[in-house]
Amino acid sequence: QDDSPSVSSGPSVSCRKAASRTLELGLPSRGAGQKLLAPSSLLQCLDLCCPVGSMTMANAVSAAGLAGTQLFTVFVWAVVLELASLAEACREAILKTVHVGTVAVALAVGQATEDEELLRCC
Repeated sequence: QDDSPSVSSGPSVSCRKAASRTLELGLPSRGAGQKLLAPSSLLQCLDLCCPVGSMTMANAVSAAGLAGTQLFTVFVWAVVLELASLAEACREAILKTVHVGTVAVALAVGQATEDEELLRCC
């Protein structure tokens, strides 16, 4: 895309490749995508990357009861922060729960993070 700022006035999330290893996400001014990279999601991601006791990462993600776009936001943060085991657990949860209402956001997140498995399965 062009060099315009990555801010959307509509309800969609935009993504453009700014450099070879840099993606620029444009978050909408309204709608669910507005909270895609909210600070609360970052804190939730950091909480989940340190499961308590013998709890596995997958169990921690499952137990967190992430609803709506929360699972996608935690996945994006995990990829951005290079938390591989958390990203894997979120990917598995996304693939188990993706349905006709979430396939578009799953594809958008897969494209933004260049996650081949997510893109292939959706």
